[in-house]
Amino acid sequence: MVMSKSLIFLYGLTGVGKLTVAKELSKLSGFPIYHNHLTSDLVYSVFDRGEKTGSLLKQKIRNLVIQTWGKTCDFSLITTLIYKKGDNENYFEEMSSTAKKYGASVYYFHLECDLEELKKRVCCSDRAEFGKITEVELLEEKMREVDMLHDVPFENNYSIDTTKLSAKETAEKILGILKKG
Repeated sequence: MVMSKSLIFLYGLTGVGKLTVAKELSKLSGFPIYHNHLTSDLVYSVFDRGEKTGSLLKQKIRNLVIQTWGKTCDFSLITTLIYKKGDNENYFEEMSSTAKKYGASVYYFHLECDLEELKKRVCCSDRAEFGKITEVELLEEKMREVDMLHDVPFENNYSIDTTKLSAKETAEKILGILKKG
């Protein structure tokens, strides 16, 4: 596969299938996944969720990973995040700027699905592995608290409705876009 080094953000609501699609995309492309919950699990093993110190540390670690990848690697990298308008644009901006500084292209894929499908997906038992939300009530509460429905305000942003697509079909669609550059 001929492609320039890229940072590939898969973002969307809790339960939309970011990690599931990332795994399929990784299988198809050979690109590794930097899964956001690995950083969260590390930081929140020491700090309480919602604590500003933990949030800042999480951002620093994520950016350091992207910086080290940018400096030392020549392959593309997939990462998953939830975009919260008005809350974490700086995560996206900082990681994107760092990747670009080291010559990487940056792509954003907003994974979406309808609410009824999202409610089904959030209840999947495999979500508990990373301490993810597994209850519809908690999903609805999060959706009321933070605006997670908007696209990131950056170039190379693509929205994909995954309601009727399998993870593999979604990954194939993403790969087609990446190949076009």
